[in-house]
Amino acid sequence: MQLNSSNYFSAEAMQTYMSTSQFKQFDACQSSAVAILNGQYDDEIEAFIEGRYFEAIICGHREQFEEEYAERILSGRGATKGEPKSNYRAVVASANAFLRQPAFIDILARCEQQTILTGLIAGVPFKCKIDFFDRSTLSEWDAKCMRNFQKVYNEREGHYEAWYFERGYHYQAAIERELIRQNFGGSGQFGLIAATKEPVPNVSWLVFSDEVMDNAIEIVKEFAPKYAAIKRGDRAPEPCGICDYCKQTIILTEPREIIEYE
Repeated sequence: MQLNSSNYFSAEAMQTYMSTSQFKQFDACQSSAVAILNGQYDDEIEAFIEGRYFEAIICGHREQFEEEYAERILSGRGATKGEPKSNYRAVVASANAFLRQPAFIDILARCEQQTILTGLIAGVPFKCKIDFFDRSTLSEWDAKCMRNFQKVYNEREGHYEAWYFERGYHYQAAIERELIRQNFGGSGQFGLIAATKEPVPNVSWLVFSDEVMDNAIEIVKEFAPKYAAIKRGDRAPEPCGICDYCKQTIILTEPREIIEYE
């Protein structure tokens, strides 16, 4: 399958290739990942649209994007008719804060946008779409619109961790670095250029070290074949038991006995 901007997010592409987002979905909950893959569940459509709206604004395509998603983004009545709804106003403010950073503007100016790459990792076909790719240095930059930069509680692991680890951006860095290496024979930096949707937006400029990405790619190589087998139907998915999908679909068959204080 030859990927392009029109079919990158298609059902066929999702079945043919694994991506960072799909790997993270399987890593979080195999059962919900299969449901998402089969079009039976999607709990992040609003966040997905907000992220694309943010990218459209910083890349100068705001009007075109608002026309395409007018019913979702723009208010249809009252004094705010024709203006972005409250959550999307926060995205606009975030994008404006982003665009006040000369370093971010420089990155956008010297990089090509939405570069699609494919390759094999541990025998599994992977795809990626790089936000901003600098071919001269083989460096890449991913633009993020975040709620905030506070640590996030990882319910599965039972502890707080930095937002960029909790959202799995180290996996994205490792996967995209590997695909760049396979396609260009080398790689540069992977960085996050981000702004928040807080009342007063904050900004952040981060790069992942080679050590962080080396550790992450080893995890990807270990688990990607297992997740690919689940996609093919060769293995049954395991529920995590704590995500919203599991809460909606769980069928209790027996009680859990309490034998000590927990």
